[in-house]
Amino acid sequence: MEGQWIEIEKCDQDFLRCAPSKVIQRIREAGIVGMGGAGFPTHAKISNAQGAQTLIVNATECEPGIMCDDALMQHYPREIIRGVEVLMHGCGAKKAIIAIEDDKQEAFNSLLMYNFNAHIEIVQIPTKYTSGAEKILIKTLLDIEIPSGEFASDYGVLCQNVGTVKAIYDAVIDNKPLISRIVTVTGSAVKEPRNYEARLGTSFASVAAQSKPNNKVHQIRMGGMMMGVDVPNIEHSIGKITNCIFVNNATLKPSVQSCIRCGQCNEVCPVGLLPQQLFWYAKSENMDRAMDYNLRDCIECRCCDIVCPSHIPLAQYFSFAKALHCKQTKEQQKADVARERFEFKEFRVERNKAERSEMMARKKEELKKKMAEDKTQKDKIAQAVARVKNKGALKK
Repeated sequence: MEGQWIEIEKCDQDFLRCAPSKVIQRIREAGIVGMGGAGFPTHAKISNAQGAQTLIVNATECEPGIMCDDALMQHYPREIIRGVEVLMHGCGAKKAIIAIEDDKQEAFNSLLMYNFNAHIEIVQIPTKYTSGAEKILIKTLLDIEIPSGEFASDYGVLCQNVGTVKAIYDAVIDNKPLISRIVTVTGSAVKEPRNYEARLGTSFASVAAQSKPNNKVHQIRMGGMMMGVDVPNIEHSIGKITNCIFVNNATLKPSVQSCIRCGQCNEVCPVGLLPQQLFWYAKSENMDRAMDYNLRDCIECRCCDIVCPSHIPLAQYFSFAKALHCKQTKEQQKADVARERFEFKEFRVERNKAERSEMMARKKEELKKKMAEDKTQKDKIAQAVARVKNKGALKK
């Protein structure tokens, strides 16, 4: 039985007649997430950036080997431009910038050919690794530096991957949910590295087989060789954030040595961190000091890993430290809530005891007062009875 998605109301080509809230709803219903690797729900990101002044479409592929966005721009330039217009309408941005690397001339020309909107600018930037990181890209294009702990939306900027923009076009204009994506298959073990449009859920093996891998032992990596992650086997499934499958011949990793404090990692960090210091704090699980050194700003680009002469997997330590900090923060929040509930319970118990004691004291006082009144009344009655008896005795 052939799978089908549910038909729901769409905006068609005249999407400007649709309210921005309806556009966001369509994006949510289509299941669209950031397709550049983060996987954050797109509808939530747009909702948080309502009233943004500038939309930045990230069409950079700074990691060597990944070419899926390049292929997307060459084959679907009209859809991407329309998707940008839909996204501008959805978030309220007045202008948009499509950032593309200067080594992708065919993709650049394709977008120029279909761009007739004066509010959309297509800009070429130098082909340099990490140039596609959100804060770095904003600094390059707008000369706005986002401080540590703050977000692009705080400065009127919304960033979206070009693949996400194409998916938004499919959802809002063509009423098509996110069920497939373009994936690059490459690596030292494949004979024919290529791009493929694959359905979500397809195994890596099914797609990689089209590129004719050799019969040696392979190492499989999802994403780029720098910022990607190793997967246990080739039966792993393609997901919404799977932009590339590296099939490499297996090699032995060099052994890890002790840090010699050479400082090379500090020199290459693209966001100006001190990886050497972060390493010591991450290794000792001193999260407070690690956060003081802006651990949250690490983009896990692995530049520090590459230059480290001791072959220390610094990015792994930083990733672990961020996960540990998140875990500790959640546990602390739970502990704070539990403590507040306990303290409120103790307060409530003490308050009830005080109220009960006050009530009992009040009742006791009222009872004493009543008993005094009753005694007075009895005395009056006794005096009256005595007077009556005295009168009777006098008459006799």
